[in-house]
Amino acid sequence: MRVRFTFKHMDTSKSLMEVADAKFANLMRRFKLSPQLVHVRLDMDGPFKKIHATVITNNGQDIEAVVRGDNPYSLLDQLIQKIDSQLRRVKERLKFHKVKDDARLRGDRFDETIASLPMVGGLWSQPSIDADDILKLSPSARGPIVQGRAS
Repeated sequence: MRVRFTFKHMDTSKSLMEVADAKFANLMRRFKLSPQLVHVRLDMDGPFKKIHATVITNNGQDIEAVVRGDNPYSLLDQLIQKIDSQLRRVKERLKFHKVKDDARLRGDRFDETIASLPMVGGLWSQPSIDADDILKLSPSARGPIVQGRAS
């Protein structure tokens, strides 16, 4: 993993670079990722400091996060939390995307929907039922007919 730092309108800080490098290494180890590049840009945005990070992973995902504030060390912690939540979402999508496709092909996700529909003469599987189709059914299959009263 390569971590590249850019300081704009700020003095270069070796301690901040070491802390950021250690935090990103820990984050990537926890997610078992080996990103191609991590680019961290530290900038003075008026009276505040801004840290912008871009993580480019091997599977082509670009993950970006920006935080602003006073203390660069606390900003680094906030930045790691943002990237952590984004990486968690990416890993979930990669982990479960095939499961949803397989369930869709087998028809598993429709089982509960079909079971909850009333069976009216076997017509629940048809895409559309109009009034003529219901009238063609036998009276026992149609169910009870409630007659309304004219007021």
